[in-house]
Amino acid sequence: MEKLEVLGNLKVLLKRLHIFMLGLLPCILAMAFFIIPTAGGEQRDYVILLLGLFVFTLFAYLLNGKGYYFPSALLTVLLVILGTWGSFFLEYHLGILDLFPLVYVTISIMAASIFLPLIYTIVLTLLQFLFLIAVLLLFPIPVDFNVPSLLVFVLTVSILSISSNYLRKNQVVQLQGYAIKDHLTGLFNRRYFDETLEQKLFRAKQQDYTLSLIMVDIDKFKQYNDQFGHDAGDAVIKAVANLLLTYTDLEDSVCRYGGDEFAIIVSHSKTTEVLQEAEKIRLEAKKLIVSHNGHDLGPITFSLGISSFPNQGNTWQALVASADQALFRAKQEGRDRVFF
Repeated sequence: MEKLEVLGNLKVLLKRLHIFMLGLLPCILAMAFFIIPTAGGEQRDYVILLLGLFVFTLFAYLLNGKGYYFPSALLTVLLVILGTWGSFFLEYHLGILDLFPLVYVTISIMAASIFLPLIYTIVLTLLQFLFLIAVLLLFPIPVDFNVPSLLVFVLTVSILSISSNYLRKNQVVQLQGYAIKDHLTGLFNRRYFDETLEQKLFRAKQQDYTLSLIMVDIDKFKQYNDQFGHDAGDAVIKAVANLLLTYTDLEDSVCRYGGDEFAIIVSHSKTTEVLQEAEKIRLEAKKLIVSHNGHDLGPITFSLGISSFPNQGNTWQALVASADQALFRAKQEGRDRVFF
């Protein structure tokens, strides 16, 4: 399956964030020599922290460039957290206590919500929220410092970030479903079939097992549209899809190949077992009763063509061509039959 466009956009966003951070960190490093006092080793510690952040950011950038999106995203979030708490505990008298909840916690939580799975965001948010409470209890706080408002603010940001994370992930799942599912039947679509057959064939070659393809065609489908209308034809298509899902294994990939034609990818099965499965589907089709607007749409029969790797082809295109040829022979010899 092709990578989702959403994931590609996130990778580009992560790359831009890395470039921004790699450009910003040297500027902050230069400012450190003018702002932070040299006494007490504070300047040295701060420089070490910034150099460490720069090196790890560069590493995260390279990981993303190599296609390791999740490790790169996780490292990026950890970098934000390291910069957050590292700069806080170095205490450079820059009013960091006031800015800490508004800037650092917010950035780290939002970074997690953008780049990481929901459970990671929840865990990181909870840990930082508890850590923040501990810091407020252990460190001296100015009398006029509004602690309740601070905690409410951080909690609100956390809830909003987690909610946006959930909505984004849910949208990704929906987009993925739209990309690979047929809208009428709910079966996998032609795009999914092409990509999955290629991937499964590659694994079959690597692991040395049989891969079979069953092409299914509804006999004389045009008559349902001509006699009862296209809605009746859709009803037949949906009934056939349900039948195929019922009488195939969970490991099989059942796809709507196009129009009234379906394809079933069968892995780890002997030729005799695939023939038995195809014959079972053919016989069950004859029992199928479909009605539309009170009209019985009549008997339904299938023609089925089968091909298998390695005997009928060594590429997915060859398997499809062989199965199509077998299906054509089945229809040519009278329909309602399985041809290998």
